[in-house]
Amino acid sequence: MTSVMFTKELQIFKAFANAKRLNIVSLLRKQELNVHELVSFMKYRQSNISQHLMVLKNVGIVTSRRDGKNMYYRLSTSTIGEIPDIMIKELDKS
Repeated sequence: MTSVMFTKELQIFKAFANAKRLNIVSLLRKQELNVHELVSFMKYRQSNISQHLMVLKNVGIVTSRRDGKNMYYRLSTSTIGEIPDIMIKELDKS
């Protein structure tokens, strides 16, 4: 693997290495949500949720779309949210 690939992998794993971001990914596995809905579920400030969403968006884990004044977020693929579960299952085998 090239160093560019390791850099991308590192960014993705860093994005998953945060409890709030894992919580966001878990919520987005169920449905597309806007920031206000995420704030309601998670009970954190909007600015904090927005910062975590930008980290997830910058590495390609989530995508967004605008609908009027609201920005809606969803997982970029249906399987991306399964990565943490897959890692735990694989590690539990050893």
